[in-house]
Amino acid sequence: SLHKLLTFECDVMYAGHGPKINDARNKIQYYIQHRNEREQQIVDALKKLNHTGDGVTATALCDVVYSQTPQSLKQAAL
Repeated sequence: SLHKLLTFECDVMYAGHGPKINDARNKIQYYIQHRNEREQQIVDALKKLNHTGDGVTATALCDVVYSQTPQSLKQAAL
């Protein structure tokens, strides 16, 4: 968990992919904030899409949450 990583108080992180991260603590906090924002976007989208009570498809949810993402990249979110 990202919160557990914060307890280690590391300065540097080596991710499974990508470059070395020198400011580990700030990067972890950024990831936590981003994840919280994304979760809120999903909750808001579910409320918006489910107003009819007919249920929500993953594709419809993806189209709302990732509305600024090119269609060709949305498959990765599903």
